[in-house]
Amino acid sequence: RFATHARMGVRGSTNQAEDGLNKALGREARNFFMQSSVADTSARAGKWLLAHYIKHNMQARPMVILYDSVVTLCPLSERHIVAELHQRFMTTENTWTYYGKEMYYPIDNEFVMRWSTKLTPEEKTFLYAD
Repeated sequence: RFATHARMGVRGSTNQAEDGLNKALGREARNFFMQSSVADTSARAGKWLLAHYIKHNMQARPMVILYDSVVTLCPLSERHIVAELHQRFMTTENTWTYYGKEMYYPIDNEFVMRWSTKLTPEEKTFLYAD
């Protein structure tokens, strides 16, 4: 019993717990490229978005970058341009090549008026109108 735990470096664990740990670590190892490139996509996009906003004298600014998303604060007049830039910099021009295959992450764009609050039907109609 001691040899098993010394091998795993886990004291007082059961074989079932060790198997679960090994399976979880295996999944993480297999998903490394995906997990890393998802976060790196957002980081790259945030940098590109900020540079574009500044270069084109826009008021928009990336506000929060969370794992697989970028939240941009912008005036209403820039919202459609910002949505197009999010598509461009998060998906179209932000690709990764692994083993000779190009990979990208399709994104959803959505407008909000208040943090973590769903739009009312009136707000949705207004924000998605041209």
